Amino acid sequence: MDPEYDGRGGWVALAQFAQHWNHNPEHREWMKSTPLPDTADPRRGALVAALVHALCIRDGSSVPDWVLGWCHPTAVWASAFGVDADSPLGRSVRAQCPAVCDYHRAYFEVSFRDRQ
Repeated sequence: MDPEYDGRGGWVALAQFAQHWNHNPEHREWMKSTPLPDTADPRRGALVAALVHALCIRDGSSVPDWVLGWCHPTAVWASAFGVDADSPLGRSVRAQCPAVCDYHRAYFEVSFRDRQ
């Protein structure tokens, strides 16, 4: 796993996306309607897709088709606390990830999804 593939910016963007999703339900359809560009970083794309997928399922919203196309060939990880994905704590945190993370092979702390 690659715990800090893009440093702080990767998890901040995920947290901000989820926070906006959670605070602005009227924007959700718009937020999920535009696919990521094909030129997006594959790791970031898989993480964003996994988060959008998890948010849609949690909130009973339809999952956009573009989300299903973003899977990473190896597991990627976003951690706000710098937890090593292969450490005992990292494995415990990863075990709590939404099931869709396995599909995308992109894992994030559940706190991202539930960010208020």
